[in-house]
Order: sequence, then C-alpha cells, then structure tokens
Amino acid sequence: MALFLEKIPLSESEEQVEACIDRGLERVGPNVKYLVYWHLQNVGHIKRSEIVAKPENFAKALWGLYRESSAAVERAIIQELNSTFGLDYPPTQLVSAITEASKKCDQIKLV
Repeated sequence: MALFLEKIPLSESEEQVEACIDRGLERVGPNVKYLVYWHLQNVGHIKRSEIVAKPENFAKALWGLYRESSAAVERAIIQELNSTFGLDYPPTQLVSAITEASKKCDQIKLV
C-alpha cells in the first residue's frame, strides 16, 4: 500500500490541501484512503499528486468508485477543507472547494 502514498514533490499549498483530502478520506473509514488512491491510480489513471491540479478528474474517479455514495466521501473532504481554510462550501462542490483552498493557501503564503 505504501506505493500509493509515495511522496512526489508538491508545493506547500498542494501538500496542505492533500492533507485535508487524506483526513477527509480517513473520516469515512480506516482503509478508504488506500482504496481511493488505488482506484485513482489504476482505474482513473490519476496520481495522488495530481488531485489538486485536476480536481475534476478526482471527483469523477470518486463517482466511478462510489456512485451515489461518493457524496458522503466528498462531504467529509469538504468539511476538512472548510475547517482548515476557513471556507464555507456546501457538500456538493468538491471541485470548487479544492480549487479555492489551493488559491487561499497561496494567498496566505504571499502575505
């Protein structure tokens, strides 16, 4: 399983957003993070390190894996993003929440 969590150099904002995604996945269940990253890499052809840059692909891969239940996974991730970055996204806007969290992190770094 360590293969799917292999560290690829990311920007600081990408790392912070990725950490929120990890925590959100862990909220759903103890092995959900590993299952999602395996699915992303092997079925969705998306690397974990590409999630922040390609949030649309991430959302599609979650749908492909969980179908209607993907809403629960998205909600857990959005809750983490909202609390960490002071956002207020509803549970249906995963792509927007990831994009905004990344931008907000970059803005904080510039100040």
